[in-house]
Amino acid sequence: GPKKKRPADAMVRWRKRLLAPVLEDLPEEWRTSHGEWLPNPEDLLGPTVQVTAGWGSRKMMKADQLLEMPIKDLLELLRAAVIEDDFEGFRESLSEAANREPARFAAEAESFCRLGSGPASAVLKGLFKAAREKREFSWEQFLKLSAGVLSSSAQTEKDSDDSIRKPLADLLESALSEDKASIPFTLRENVWRVLYPLTEDHDPTPEREERYFRTSFEPANLALNTVRGQALQAVLSYARWVRRNLTGATQVREFGDM
Repeated sequence: GPKKKRPADAMVRWRKRLLAPVLEDLPEEWRTSHGEWLPNPEDLLGPTVQVTAGWGSRKMMKADQLLEMPIKDLLELLRAAVIEDDFEGFRESLSEAANREPARFAAEAESFCRLGSGPASAVLKGLFKAAREKREFSWEQFLKLSAGVLSSSAQTEKDSDDSIRKPLADLLESALSEDKASIPFTLRENVWRVLYPLTEDHDPTPEREERYFRTSFEPANLALNTVRGQALQAVLSYARWVRRNLTGATQVREFGDM
C-alpha cells in the first residue's frame, strides 16, 4: 500500500521552506554539507517566509508563520513537536495565533485536544484574550476545548495550574454576568460541565488560607484570587443567567429569588 506519512514529514517540509530564503547567504561549507535542505516544489506551502534569524528553528517560529500554514500542516507540525518533546518552542506563538484568528482555531478544538494538553491549553489561552477583546468565535467549540483540557489525564503540572483554571473561571464569570450574555443558552449543560470541576479545585489549599489569614481578614479578596473562589462566583452568575433565560427576568436582587 502507499507509504504512510510520518508526523515529522511536515516539519521537514517547513524547515526547508524557512531556510530557502537565506540559503544563498549561508557559508559555502554549510550549503555543501546541508544540500538536502534545497527545497523541491512540493516543499513550498505558499509564499516564502522571510527569515532573518534562527535559520527556521521552530523555537524561533512566530505567530505570523503559524498563521500562514494550512491548519492540517500546522497540526502535523505540532504533533511532531509533541512527539519529540519540543513543544515549548511553540507555546507563546500558538497562543498569539489563536488570539488573532480565534474562530479558525476554536473550530479545530477536537484536533487540538487530541494533540494533548500542551497545544490545547496554549490555544485556550489565546481564546481567553480574544474573548476579552470581544473577538467572535464558537462558544460551543471553546467549551469543548476547555472541557478537554480540564479532563485530560495527560495534563502536565504547567498546564493544570492557575494559568488555565483561574482565567477560565474569570472568563465564565464575566461572560455569564453580562445582561446579554454572549454564550448561547442552548449551551447551558456545556457550561456546567466546564464550571463544575473548577468548584472542586485545590486552590486555595488549607496552607494558603492559613498564610493569608495571618495578615488579612478579607476572605472575599482571597476568594477572588483563587480558582475555587472565583469558580463559586461564576456559579452564582450561572444561576442568574439560567434564571434570566428561563423567566425573562432582567435582574435578580436576592438569591432567594432564583
